Amino acid sequence: MKRFILFGCSFIALFIASCLGSKNSEVSTISLAQKENAKALMLEEVPTNDVLEFAERCFVFDSILVVQNYSNSNKHLLEFVDLNTMKVKRKCIMRGNGPNEFIDIIANNSGNNLLIDAYMNNKFAKIDVAEYLDDEEAKIDYVDYFFVCQGLDLLNENHFIVVNPYRFINKEMKIEQDEPRFLILEGTDNIERDGLISAMNVNRGVIMINTDAQRICYYSRDIPEIEIYDFNFNLLKTVKGPDKMVPEYSISRQSVNYLSDIPQSYTYSCFDDSYMYLAYEGRILNAQEIIMSGGKIENSDTWIFKLDWKGNVKDSYKVDKDKKVKSLSIAQGGVLYLCCEDSGVVKLYKAQM
Repeated sequence: MKRFILFGCSFIALFIASCLGSKNSEVSTISLAQKENAKALMLEEVPTNDVLEFAERCFVFDSILVVQNYSNSNKHLLEFVDLNTMKVKRKCIMRGNGPNEFIDIIANNSGNNLLIDAYMNNKFAKIDVAEYLDDEEAKIDYVDYFFVCQGLDLLNENHFIVVNPYRFINKEMKIEQDEPRFLILEGTDNIERDGLISAMNVNRGVIMINTDAQRICYYSRDIPEIEIYDFNFNLLKTVKGPDKMVPEYSISRQSVNYLSDIPQSYTYSCFDDSYMYLAYEGRILNAQEIIMSGGKIENSDTWIFKLDWKGNVKDSYKVDKDKKVKSLSIAQGGVLYLCCEDSGVVKLYKAQM
């Protein structure tokens, strides 16, 4: 299957000259009032018959529902379902070690594309869902990669954009590793850097690429910060808040880790050409309590912030904690779909934005 090409070689060359970003970027804040006065999101459940029975989560691409099943379900890991009839149109990827089989995958939506990270098999794919279903002979082309990171996407057939694990600035610890936010790598490149402290465990983030707006957004899963870049990788704006979370760190064997409590800020997202929607929890998790509870994490309320691609907050919404948000999708007509776990059952909801 032909992969969606985002950037050419000239773009990659330009990255080398500009990857340090801009020192004159704008800083704004999502206020506590925008969080506290968020509108209750009016959700309507979408009947799905039994297609979500073994679902870990799901995504909507206009009239197509993509279901990611649990790896131990004995079903295909991905199923493409007609949203109107709830009939399965196509299936792919079985669990295993054979051809076109993977031990597990992480699936995410990125605009009109589905990202497939077979992280245990070192393979990654980015497919246009509509094109994949239109061509019955289409096969998924995977790109091999052999580095470890906490966030990546494909720029073109040969290059990844990766969250830089060596970017870490902390005045209290007297660490000033003002590295670029992103690295551009081929799959065989070595990500390790001698002499630098790795902050991979505290640099969990997501990259969103909007080719029409010529913007790249990075948001942190750890601290409440969003960064907007242009296609020259210049930092244009940082959006902080609504909460001020100051985690404590420790260093062991040239690696930064959280001392005890783990911050959780932005969790899931979706976007179209005009807006991005970011789910936010804004809480501190006690690592010891999680261990003692067998890994169980209590549900919390979720806020959804709507921003334009200049980083301006346009609206804010709230989802009560009885529905644990597991993914967001935006479809034509401004319909926001939420995959939620409700009383232990995965369900699909929608809301008109």
